[in-house]
Amino acid sequence: MRPGPRFFGAIRPRRSSRFCWSRDSAAKRRRGWSASCFGSAATVRANGIKKILTGIGLMAVPVVALIIFLMIGVIPLKIFAVTIMIGLWGVWTLINGIIMVLAPKAEHGDLADQ
Repeated sequence: MRPGPRFFGAIRPRRSSRFCWSRDSAAKRRRGWSASCFGSAATVRANGIKKILTGIGLMAVPVVALIIFLMIGVIPLKIFAVTIMIGLWGVWTLINGIIMVLAPKAEHGDLADQ
């Protein structure tokens, strides 16, 4: 039983490219597989940008809620607490998105799960 390819962040692109091109198959299929080997970083970056935008939107929820509550003149604490939790989730999403954009190879797991 031969071990399959392992495309984690530790393997350099040149080595994985050499592996992709060393397999016995049609050139067309090899080119497609090699392209899919390197497309993952771009996919992770695109998902990171989506997370950054989502995080910014979620962080705006408590600010908008506070403005609305101040206009009404009453701040319902439980509702405001929920909006603050949404804002904190936005901070977490923003941080994850920034990490995904800056270091796409550090992303663990299967790309199909994203």
